[in-house]
Amino acid sequence: HSFEWMTPINAGSGKQYAWVSTSGLSTARSGSIAVPSGGGSVSATYKTQYQWTFSASGLGSDASGTVVTVDGTGYSYSSLPLVFWWDSGSSHSYAYQEYISSTTDGKRYANHNPPSGTITVSSSGNVNPAYHVEYRLIISVSPSGAGTTTPAPGTYWYDSGTSVTLTASASSGYAFDAWTGDASGTSASVPVSMSSPKTVT
Repeated sequence: HSFEWMTPINAGSGKQYAWVSTSGLSTARSGSIAVPSGGGSVSATYKTQYQWTFSASGLGSDASGTVVTVDGTGYSYSSLPLVFWWDSGSSHSYAYQEYISSTTDGKRYANHNPPSGTITVSSSGNVNPAYHVEYRLIISVSPSGAGTTTPAPGTYWYDSGTSVTLTASASSGYAFDAWTGDASGTSASVPVSMSSPKTVT
């Protein structure tokens, strides 16, 4: 007689049973048995597994690099959503990145409280943090040392849609002239809308 222990066996939403071993007249998951004269039995042992899903909302196809690390392995946006079937009682670690790079220069994704932790599996679950877009702002002064700005010259990241007010202050012996780059005008203060990467001098 032929036999086969089915695996996995669906046990409802996010739960299943997986074959572990066979004992008795056979140790195989499937095969055939010649019935001995004294008879016998074949039995299987199963284990409970639960489904865990890892995803991330707010990311686009331009997201680059590791988004989440699960049990020491990093996964990128193209791998999401991740679906694992984990044994009941097993422990697993995960950590999301605070910043996700973009293939678009001057753009990135951010979650300033990225989830992380260790899961001891006793039920199914999912983790789906939300990310938002940030754009880079580069501020410089020309000629160097002729003055300063508020915020100070440097590189900054702001949430998409943020309005940043830049203010110029001339050093002794200099007078403020104008803004160039992604800002214009001769007023010492100028608003910059961070709807894209910006460079201002």
